[in-house]
Amino acid sequence: MKKTILFMFLFLFLLLLASPCPLFAAGPEYDQAYAVYQNQGAAAAAPLFKKIVEKVPDPDAMWMLGYIYKNQANFDTMYAESAKWYKNYLQFPFVKKDFAMHELGQIYKTGGYGVEKDLVKARIYFETLVESGWSDQNYARYPVNDLTLVMGEQMAGYTKEDTDYVKAGKLFAKNKPKDALALLKQSAEYKNPDAMEVLGTMYKYGIGVKQDYFEAASWFRKAAEKELPYSMLNMGKLYDKGNGVTQDDAIAREWYKKSAMAGNEEAKTILTDKMVRDPIVPETAIEMVGKMRYAKDGLPWAEVVNKFILKPKWEYYYNDQEGHVVKLRGYYEDGQKEKNAISVWYYLKCEPNIADGTRAYSIKQLYSAVKDEKSKQGIPDWLAYELE
Repeated sequence: MKKTILFMFLFLFLLLLASPCPLFAAGPEYDQAYAVYQNQGAAAAAPLFKKIVEKVPDPDAMWMLGYIYKNQANFDTMYAESAKWYKNYLQFPFVKKDFAMHELGQIYKTGGYGVEKDLVKARIYFETLVESGWSDQNYARYPVNDLTLVMGEQMAGYTKEDTDYVKAGKLFAKNKPKDALALLKQSAEYKNPDAMEVLGTMYKYGIGVKQDYFEAASWFRKAAEKELPYSMLNMGKLYDKGNGVTQDDAIAREWYKKSAMAGNEEAKTILTDKMVRDPIVPETAIEMVGKMRYAKDGLPWAEVVNKFILKPKWEYYYNDQEGHVVKLRGYYEDGQKEKNAISVWYYLKCEPNIADGTRAYSIKQLYSAVKDEKSKQGIPDWLAYELE
């Protein structure tokens, strides 16, 4: 039974790689649009996929639009359109992200067609793919080649006087990182922190050398001590996962903060996400919501609840799907003095301040349900009436 399930999973995975169409098709409208794509081509299908996403944010249709505009469209802004749809697609949880990320990396690597060339963004996409172990079915370790070429192009823009480093960059641009190793080590011996950083990257990903996290950590640390933001970022990543160092979330955050404060946007994103996900002490979350004010008359929610809801019970929870939630349960009396159950969910928005480590919270959304009805956005009509 286990072998059968494994075989089916492998079959579906290979089918996905072999086709431009995602496996999680969205329904009859999507099927019709995809049939048009197969029979009449991309130009006829693109408007149909757009109609689908105008009705509902459908990831399958967004994926197809990204694919069409990247590979088969023929107009001045085709890369800009493709990047837009691929990024929208990547916002959905539980979708297969690898191919879309590779396409985005290629778009930013070359630029043009409405997109400004951005080697930093391209490098982030390719590094993410290398870290995940992804490779295209037609190429062995393909993202490593992409990453190597991007690094070579970045090194080609080097303006400091270091002939060894410049020669190494030219070898990277030819996808010959192994031949650049001795040059980079010689450059590092002359205290060039940029060479140290490249050596850290080589050992981290196994580019031209055998992968060695301990060696990567050694080179990244030397470069980070010279205040290179990218090396600080990588020190954070190594401590985050315990690669080449002892896993330590607190130390990882310290490195992310140093990198973010030095201007690295990826470190800022990672640290912000960590701070957003940090759970709140339940008593603190409940007290905080109680002090937040109802927009129409400025009453704190605790006063609103005590005034109109009987036997209120508060609780707090956090999960990746819903985020920070404070839930209120209780009863209210209708016109016939009958008690009816009521539940209110406060979904909180967290805005971290990386510099001082503080977090500001506000109510992002509010849902409620009365009696046995389904929840809906906003407060119940009777409570809104009472508060007007």
